[in-house]
Amino acid sequence: MRLVLRRNQSEKRGLIRSKGMEFTLYAKVDLTPEEESLVSTYNVDDYILGEYEAGTKRTFNFTVDVKSLINGYTTVEVDDVLTLTTLEDEIKDSCRKLKSLLGILESFGGEEIVEY
Repeated sequence: MRLVLRRNQSEKRGLIRSKGMEFTLYAKVDLTPEEESLVSTYNVDDYILGEYEAGTKRTFNFTVDVKSLINGYTTVEVDDVLTLTTLEDEIKDSCRKLKSLLGILESFGGEEIVEY
């Protein structure tokens, strides 16, 4: 699995002058053929990896599921870099959850030995 992140910015324009910058984050997961097969076999496209709230100036909620990461996920426009980095951290956390989920799916039909 590979996560591709792309940060974008654009200037917010007022009637006379700039009103600062807006930021968006694009995230897309590239799966190996084996991982794609697991997602398809177990039909986990709609599996929710996380529901998050972010924002310093304005707050918004966003949900990350398997399908949105595979197809490419673009966040809403945010007003500050701190919110953008928070979103990025949450998406990375969602990818860790997806990797864990795929590991569990891959283990069916076998056994796991845990020693303490």
